[in-house]
Amino acid sequence: MSVPNQTPYIIYNANGLTTVFPFEFYIINANDIQVTINGTLVSSGYSVSGAGNVGGGDVIFITPPANGSVVMLERVVPTYRLTDYQDNGDLLADTVNKDFDRLWMAIQRSSIYLGLALRRPLFGGPFNAEGYRIEKLADPVNEQDAATKKYVETVSLARTLRVAESTVQPIPSTAERANKLLAFNANGDPTTVLPASGSATDVMIELAKPTGARRIGYNGSTVADELDKSNLRAGDVVYAADYLPDSYIPGADVSAHMLDISAAVNAIPNTEHNGKPVVLEFPSGWFKHSSTLWFTRPVVLTSTGDTKLEYTGTGNQILFGPDGITFNGDGGGVDHKLHVTYGFIGYGLFTFTGSLLDHGIVFNEFITNPRLIGLRFINYGSESFYQVKLWGHCWDITADNIRHSNSQSIAVNFLSANGKMKDGTVDYGNSRLHVGTDVYLHIEGSRSGGVCFDVGGADYRFDGVAQGWRVTHQLGAFAFNPRINGYHETIYPECETLITYGGLPGDSVVPDDHYFKGGVIGGNSLYWNAHNFMTSEGYPPSNCRFMKPGRTDVVLRDCNLGRIDLSDYDNNYPLVFTNIISGKPSINNTYGDVGYPAIQVHQQNALVQLWESLKPAENIGINGSGRLSRNGSFFTFSSVATQARVFDFWAYTSDGSATANFYRNLMSNDTQFTHEGTNIGIVVPAASADNKSLQMMLDKGAFKCQGKNITLSFMMVNGNPSVPTKVAVTLILAFSPGSGVTRAYSFGEFTAGASWGLKKFTLNIPFEGLVSDDTGIAYLSIDLPKNQTINLQIANVNLCVGNVAVQGPSQLKDWDVLARAKAYYGV
Repeated sequence: MSVPNQTPYIIYNANGLTTVFPFEFYIINANDIQVTINGTLVSSGYSVSGAGNVGGGDVIFITPPANGSVVMLERVVPTYRLTDYQDNGDLLADTVNKDFDRLWMAIQRSSIYLGLALRRPLFGGPFNAEGYRIEKLADPVNEQDAATKKYVETVSLARTLRVAESTVQPIPSTAERANKLLAFNANGDPTTVLPASGSATDVMIELAKPTGARRIGYNGSTVADELDKSNLRAGDVVYAADYLPDSYIPGADVSAHMLDISAAVNAIPNTEHNGKPVVLEFPSGWFKHSSTLWFTRPVVLTSTGDTKLEYTGTGNQILFGPDGITFNGDGGGVDHKLHVTYGFIGYGLFTFTGSLLDHGIVFNEFITNPRLIGLRFINYGSESFYQVKLWGHCWDITADNIRHSNSQSIAVNFLSANGKMKDGTVDYGNSRLHVGTDVYLHIEGSRSGGVCFDVGGADYRFDGVAQGWRVTHQLGAFAFNPRINGYHETIYPECETLITYGGLPGDSVVPDDHYFKGGVIGGNSLYWNAHNFMTSEGYPPSNCRFMKPGRTDVVLRDCNLGRIDLSDYDNNYPLVFTNIISGKPSINNTYGDVGYPAIQVHQQNALVQLWESLKPAENIGINGSGRLSRNGSFFTFSSVATQARVFDFWAYTSDGSATANFYRNLMSNDTQFTHEGTNIGIVVPAASADNKSLQMMLDKGAFKCQGKNITLSFMMVNGNPSVPTKVAVTLILAFSPGSGVTRAYSFGEFTAGASWGLKKFTLNIPFEGLVSDDTGIAYLSIDLPKNQTINLQIANVNLCVGNVAVQGPSQLKDWDVLARAKAYYGV
C-alpha cells in the first residue's frame, strides 16, 4: 500500500487515568513507533496495535502516565536498508512496497524536522527564529558573535556609566568639547567647561595635543610617541625609522640620517663575550645616501618588507667591523666581542643599486659568521671593485636568498673572499664560504660580467645559479676542497673560463708543492651552457673554457668531476686544462658522468694526467706486480717494484679528418704481468676506403712462435647495437718486408655485442723455418666495419716467449674507433 500524506506524530497531555492513546498514521511494524513522556524516551510498559494499518492504531500503557505529563507518539523508521535482494531471488511486491514505504516515511519525518530548523530565505536575509527563543548560546568571542542576556548584563553594561533615569541627553559634539572638561548643568544634562588656566588639567590637555611634545623639548610629535621610542629603543634593537624624516619622499637623500643610524648602533655597549649583535631594522622604502654606514660592533640588518638602498658616494656603502686590528689570540690584539656576526640575516629584503668607486659591502678582517641573506643587487657595482668584499680571516661566510641582475654595459665583480689582508699580506684564512641554492647571479648587457666569486681561502661550496660572468669561480691557491654545483650559463664572448684554479700570476704566496687540490666539481650535479656556438637566442659564440689554471706553476690533483651536464661546448678543447711540469704529474683525479658526446675531460697526456673513471659500467682494471716506466717514446715493464696499476678507460675520438692522440691501450685480464724489459709496441692505424684497419705492433719475439701457440685477449663492445657488427683479427708476420716474405694467420671473425665482453683465443703458428731480418715487423691487424663505432681494448697478447703488451703514444688519423684506457707508471 502507499504512504498517505499524514502527520507522523501526535502529542497528548495525560490526565493520570487514560491508558489508551491512539495514533492516526501508518506504521509497518510495532518497532516503528517511538514513545516519549516529557521528552524522555520510553521503551517498555506499553503495547502497540494497528501495525500495517494505514489509519494507524493505539499505544496502550499498562500504567497510565502521570497527570499533566506530555506524551508524544512519533513514527521513526530506520535510515538504512533492511532488505537485501539476491540475484535470481524472489522479488515480492509486498517486500518492495514496504522498502519504498520506509523511504517515504523517513522523508516525511525529515521534512517535519527541517521545518522546525532556524532558516533564512533562499534569496538572502537574516535567519528567522519565528518568535522562539534560542537558548544555550556560548559567550561571544569574535566581533560579530551573538551576545547572550547574561553577557550583556554582567559584562557589557557593567562597564558603562549608567543613570537612574530612563533617558539622558547626548554629550556635546567633538568641536564643542575639544580641550574642555565634561560637566553637568542645572538639569543634570552633560555640558563642557574650560579648565582653569595653569591648572594640572590645563597642563595635561596641552601635553595631549598633537604638538604636545614641543612643550617638553621635542619637535613635531606627541608626548606618547616620544615615550614609546624611549621604551622600545632601550634594548639591543635600533629602528632606522626613528632617525629618518617623518615625512619622507622616496628616493630623497638621507645621508646625514644614515650617519645618525650607524652612530646609534655603535653607541650600544657590547657587554657579552660572544658579541651579541644589535638588530638594526629598516622600514620598507627607497633611501638614497652618499655616506658610509660603518658599524664597529656586531650588527645584523633586517627589513620590515623591502628596503632599497641606493648609493651615490665614493667610499664603501656599508662597512662591517673595526679597522686596523691584528690577531694575537684570545686576550691579545683582537677583542672577540667585536667580531661575531655581522651582515644581513634574511628578515625582509634589501635591494642595492648604484655605481661603485670602491668596494660596496665590506667585512673587515677577523669577522666570524658574516651573513649575506635576503639581498637583491640591481645595476650595482663597477668593473674595478667588488660588490661584496671580505678581507682576510673572515670565518663561516653564508650567502643565500640572493638575486643579482645587471644590464649595464660594464663588467661587474660580485664577491671576493680571497684571504688578503689590508696590509697587503696574504693570509688565506677565510675558512668557509657557502653559497646556497637560492642564489641567482645574472649579468647581461653589451659585455660579460667580471669575476663572480674570488675565493682564496679554504672550503668553498657553490649550489646556486650564475649566468654571464667572465670568470665565475676564481679559486685561489689555498681554496681547499671546493665543491661547485648548480646552474651556469656563459653568454658573451668575453668569458674566459667557468673555473680558474690555483691563484693568479700576481699572488705572492702559493703552496710549497705547487699543487692545487681540485675538490669535487659537480658532486650534486653541475649544468653549464657554454654557448661556444651561435645560438637561436642570438648570443654570439663565447670562447669560454670549463676549468683552467690561473698560474703556469700550478698542477691539478685530487679533482673529482661528478655529474657534469654540458650544452654548446666546443669539444675540440678538453674540459679541464692543467700545467704539464716535469716530475710533477697531475694525480688522483677522477671523473664520473660527463654528459657530452666525444668530450675530452682533460689535456691529453695520459702518463702525466691520470684521470680515473668512477662510472661502474666502464670500471675495468687490474692490479699489477711490477712497474711501468718510460724512456722517450719507449715503455718497459719490470716486476721488481709493486707500483704498476692499470686504471679505468679513457675515450678519444676523431671526426675523420682531425688528429686524436692515443695514449694507452694496456690492460690485462690476468692478475700479474710477466713481461720484463722488452720495449712495448706502438699503435699504428691504417685506413682504407671500405673499412678501417687498426694495426698493433708486437714484440719481435712473435717470430719465435713458429710451431707454437699465441693467445689473444681483448675487450669489445658494439657502439651501435642496432647494427650487427663483426670484427676480424689477423696476425701479420712480415719476416722480410723488402723481399715480400709475409705470413697472415687469422684469429677469425668476432661479433661485437651490446655489452662489454672478454674475447680470448689461441692460434697455432705453423713451423716453416722462416727467419726474420732486422726489418721484420710483427703486428695484429684488426679490420673494422665502415661507418661503425666499436669500443675495443686489446687486453693481452700472450706470446710463446712471454706476455707482450701494446702501448702508445702515437698520432691516430681518420679513426673513429673509441680507444680508451690510461696507465699509471709509478712515482
